[in-house]
Amino acid sequence: MDAADGLIVRLNAGPRASLSARTLRSLVRLSCEHASGIVELTRRGKLQLRGVRHEALPALRADLFALDLAAESSDDERPGWLVTNPRAGLAAGSAELGALADAIDGALGEHVDRHRLSHKFGVLLDSAGGLGDLHLDVRVDLRVDREAGSNVRAYLGVATGPASSMWLGFCRPEDVPGAAVRLTNVLAEQAPGRRMRELVRQSGVVALREQIGSLLVGLAAPAVSAPAAPNLWVGHHDEQSDWLGIGLAFGSGDARQWQRIAELAERFGTREVRLTPFRSVILPGVAREQLWVTTPLLHETGLIFDPADPLLRAVACTGAPHCPSARGETRTLARQLSRSLLPRLAPQARLHVSGCSKSCAHSGAAEVALAYSESGCRAGFDKSVAELASEPEETVSAACERLGALARGPLQMTEHVDSAKGRRHGAGSMTRRYEYEREGAAIYARSFATIRAEAELGRFSAVEERVVVRLVHTSGMVELARDIEFSPDFAAAARQALERGAPILCDAKMILAGVTRRRLRASNELVCCLDEPSVPALALEQRTTRSAAALTLWGERLQGALVVIGNAPTALFRLLELFDESPLRPAAVIGVPVGFVGAAESKAALLADGRVPCMIVRGRKGGSAMAVAAINALATDEE
Repeated sequence: MDAADGLIVRLNAGPRASLSARTLRSLVRLSCEHASGIVELTRRGKLQLRGVRHEALPALRADLFALDLAAESSDDERPGWLVTNPRAGLAAGSAELGALADAIDGALGEHVDRHRLSHKFGVLLDSAGGLGDLHLDVRVDLRVDREAGSNVRAYLGVATGPASSMWLGFCRPEDVPGAAVRLTNVLAEQAPGRRMRELVRQSGVVALREQIGSLLVGLAAPAVSAPAAPNLWVGHHDEQSDWLGIGLAFGSGDARQWQRIAELAERFGTREVRLTPFRSVILPGVAREQLWVTTPLLHETGLIFDPADPLLRAVACTGAPHCPSARGETRTLARQLSRSLLPRLAPQARLHVSGCSKSCAHSGAAEVALAYSESGCRAGFDKSVAELASEPEETVSAACERLGALARGPLQMTEHVDSAKGRRHGAGSMTRRYEYEREGAAIYARSFATIRAEAELGRFSAVEERVVVRLVHTSGMVELARDIEFSPDFAAAARQALERGAPILCDAKMILAGVTRRRLRASNELVCCLDEPSVPALALEQRTTRSAAALTLWGERLQGALVVIGNAPTALFRLLELFDESPLRPAAVIGVPVGFVGAAESKAALLADGRVPCMIVRGRKGGSAMAVAAINALATDEE
């Protein structure tokens, strides 16, 4: 699918709607190599890559096929009709659905002609509830009947309206794939290209029951399940099993956020990541005792972990400039309104901001709705986007002030004009003269994607590549990659030193200030002796710079340490002299001093010395910022 910012490539994570943390990491890497670095989660719980370059599509498809996230060709693509409740097997009293999901998906793929069905056709497989108005054409609900000796009943239903369904009865779980195929083929044959609710109105529920025939054992309906609520899918839950729900604002995450999700699944969960239809993911196995560690890690990447966060109740499409149909920017506005307006309304009130009249992100009514129009917007309460057509057209700032007044108190919005399109937007109390990327996470994702697209990275290992990308990002020079050299064993030696808690010995205080401490999982000590009182005298005695003299004070700490020289060439020369004077050896050396005198020579000498693993930047370029970037890249797999 084409969009203003490139192709959108939809993935198929299989009928269980889950993937391993390892697969997720690989997917994030591909999104940076071939696309914008943005991975989106749709309202059917499916993943899609945004901003894919046309020329990269063949290579991307091959890589996705290797990950079992896409077919080898578009002709072989699985339809992806099945939506499986990700809380199945986790929620109290719920049944595990994995095997049944595989069976239903296989039966539908083998016995149903997908070309005769609406592209919106879907089958819902449930056993845990909480899916609310996610009423797809065919519904299967597995329930454990405690009164009947913990037997499992499979209830079958069909959609009768946009947000309603009718139960046909129940059958044996082993007969569910056949029953699903029968109902689907009835729809394909009698109402091709239409929705099940149209067939129900046309033929009636009794006729559909007759189509299933002997597969129905009884006509009972399941007990009413928990209502849908965004906060049901986020936060820690201790039910049948422990799990952690993590929300992504508007279902969109950058590379850094998805990498963090994979990291948490590996460190604290079962290494499984389940996808939900509510723009969130579930990590099974995360214990409540781990929240003191996971919460700050989620917070710093902008992931949602608080079930009460109003942003969970905000829906917004991609908007301008990414969507060619959109007439305005949506998500910054939705963030502002969710913080300022939703807290004044009922706890479950929802906000919907649409860039046009198509309503791609949310099909029903919302307690607060705003849609851009040709020369402004239309807004109202308890309306769908289609119903907003009856509202008067107004500027975004006027609409927000009116909504705020009706919701008990004004919202201060300053109107501005998008100079590229001449459209008016509301932007809080700030006046925006220019249209530019304001999301920090998106800036990171696009920056790293640009670097990977433009820099020559083919000769580096995976760990080395992360270091190079960080250094290029820090310097703004894509050509820097050509000047970075690693000894063969540097990456492993440096990583191992950090993981075992070795000290980091530095020549400059700027390095201490720049290192992101939370990335140092072993709480490594950062050491710089430049301010020690004895250093000036040592420098005079040794007839050298203070940076070089300070190395003498490292003493025994040098053994097994990670040494980082990011400022003074004299310090790097002195380090090599210490190797001649003492048997002490660091685990690895980052040698990136900067300057016009001695910098290139000292780094070349380090690489040629060969007594310790090292990395350098050839020539005059270097500096403390590059040294910090290298440490941060080595400390963890996240970007």
